[in-house]
Amino acid sequence: MPAGTIYPSECVKEIDRDTGVTVWRLTSYRGNSNHLYFTNNCFYDRNTKIVFAGDRDDRSNYFSLDLKTFVITQLTDLPRMPYPYDYKLLEAYVDSVRNCCYYFAGQDLFRLDLMTLQTQVIYTMPAGFIHHIVSCAENGTYVYTSIYEDMSSRFAVDTQHGYVGFADIAKAKPVSRIMKINADGSGAACIHEETCWIAHVNVNPKNENELTFCHEGPWNLIDHRVWGMDTVSGRIWKIRECGKGDVIGHEYWYSDGVHLGYHGHGSGGRVMGRVRFDNTSDEPVSFPFNTGHIFSLNRDLIVGDGDRDGTYLRLWKWNGAAYEEPRALCIHASSWKSQNSHAHPRFSPDGKNVLFTSDRTGYDQVYLAEVPEDISVLPLLKTLSKL
Repeated sequence: MPAGTIYPSECVKEIDRDTGVTVWRLTSYRGNSNHLYFTNNCFYDRNTKIVFAGDRDDRSNYFSLDLKTFVITQLTDLPRMPYPYDYKLLEAYVDSVRNCCYYFAGQDLFRLDLMTLQTQVIYTMPAGFIHHIVSCAENGTYVYTSIYEDMSSRFAVDTQHGYVGFADIAKAKPVSRIMKINADGSGAACIHEETCWIAHVNVNPKNENELTFCHEGPWNLIDHRVWGMDTVSGRIWKIRECGKGDVIGHEYWYSDGVHLGYHGHGSGGRVMGRVRFDNTSDEPVSFPFNTGHIFSLNRDLIVGDGDRDGTYLRLWKWNGAAYEEPRALCIHASSWKSQNSHAHPRFSPDGKNVLFTSDRTGYDQVYLAEVPEDISVLPLLKTLSKL
């Protein structure tokens, strides 16, 4: 269907059987629907709408969902794309101030005006490279991404299904570049290049001249995970350097634009922490709980999905000294059959809801769970599951 096509509400209101929380199944189409990657904003129009990726009419496109009426609008009219591009729509980013979405379709990076549905190619990736997630600051004049050599001609690669080739790419050390792209399409520049797999470029939401990136691969095999970069001076430094046997990951920006959240483990057990972007302060705490992917707006309340052995979204509250035992927010019961079916929970900008994906009904669908003001009303996870 063409861009601008309207779909009536598919929303279904559910009451979680174990926690009593109201959960809205926002999509119900008999095809996969997924929210954007959990580090990438998808809210816009004063946080009343979201952008999601969906498979309809045998093609993958972007759609808007109005959180007041639940009406869905098709935003793009993309051709059917070969793997891996059909799976990479989740790597888009929404600028909620300018109400635009930046996304790759094949080799081209587009700027989509979410109000007019006008599109513009602002960058074309060179042949022989694969892109990773797109990122920008609020009201940013630049868009950032990383690109790396396509290794699929050298060995089997299918990182979307079972991480096939994941360790091999890291070991092969592909040429990787961080690209700084003018949001108006007037130019692009490589601001960093090295022979190491670079991924997860995340821009400070408050300052487009600051970003983090990672050396991608199995956490225990890479040299160092999280790096900071000043895009004006070009200075690069390690953030939260680990000792022997320690690993961290799933790093993300707090909403303050000062701190990063992360989790990891080592000889001393699991840790959850926050670290300043300039690496001047690191605050890890012992964390004897299974996390999976995590997200928070600050240190006070963290949501996680439990990874492959998780049935529930879980919340951890900071009490000033440590994180309390996890409480179950709701069942997600996703199968993890692909990267797109990972729950990848993310708080809404006001912290009142958690957005996530689950394929528990057979297809990936987008859900929104309401967060109680007092999470002590939620059951402790240990009372519901042995996981």
